[in-house]
Amino acid sequence: MSGIRRHFDLKFKRQVVEESFIPGVTQAELCRAYHLGENQLLSWRKAYRAGRLGGEATSAVLSARTRELERIVVRQQLEAEFLKRALAVQRQLQNGSSLLDSGGSLASNGRADS
Repeated sequence: MSGIRRHFDLKFKRQVVEESFIPGVTQAELCRAYHLGENQLLSWRKAYRAGRLGGEATSAVLSARTRELERIVVRQQLEAEFLKRALAVQRQLQNGSSLLDSGGSLASNGRADS
């Protein structure tokens, strides 16, 4: 497609950029779908963040993306804590220690945070 310069209106640019903020959608997929170069999309995203693509959706989309990322971080923190505790239990079992005390309750030394 050399020699042909395409022009896109602001509405189209905003639409593509906002789609790029959807979790699970990759830039490569969008570029293939819309026949764009990845550098073009990157420059539109930069313009969008700077407020040069117009529209009031900019802060709303970014706020939604921020909330989604915060949810992902919390989920990953919970997973990490779970895995730490599971690893502590596994290590204790490998050492031949019992996870239960003489009364049948979880022994305090069987916890990952002790």
